[in-house]
Amino acid sequence: MLLGTLAYWLIGFSSDINKFFLFLAVLLLVNLVATSICLAISTVVPSISAGNLISVILMLFFLMFGGFLVSNVGVPPYVIWCRYLSFFNYALEIMAANELTGLTVIFTASGTNDSTALNGSELLRQFGFDAAHMIRDFMILLGFLVAYLLIGYLLLRFAVREKR
Repeated sequence: MLLGTLAYWLIGFSSDINKFFLFLAVLLLVNLVATSICLAISTVVPSISAGNLISVILMLFFLMFGGFLVSNVGVPPYVIWCRYLSFFNYALEIMAANELTGLTVIFTASGTNDSTALNGSELLRQFGFDAAHMIRDFMILLGFLVAYLLIGYLLLRFAVREKR
């Protein structure tokens, strides 16, 4: 939370306190979802190194289809379904909508004096996001958290045998 607080103000995001607390809530929820995924993985892997490898590969998959590395509008149609599995996709949409809604960006091309005003909603649309999905995305993140915790519990309960 401390790192998120420092980063938010140092980056220069909106000074609206509600947007700040939503940022922190999403940051916390993403952290909890990632932790619950790693918890579920750790219940069934034979060693720490195997768990680390599987976790890293899975997180890279989620990052690749989360909108960070490839824009949602640039994903080929045959793998578009992968973005719906990435919890980063929902978090990025919430955070982008949180910051860009109601914002006007003045864009000046390099080497010219011409400026163009871009509405934040237009920028969201360019990335394939919609501000109307914020509550839905938050609920999906909560669903991911509950699902991964439940998977971790069930794996621990039924797949792991005590060694004596």
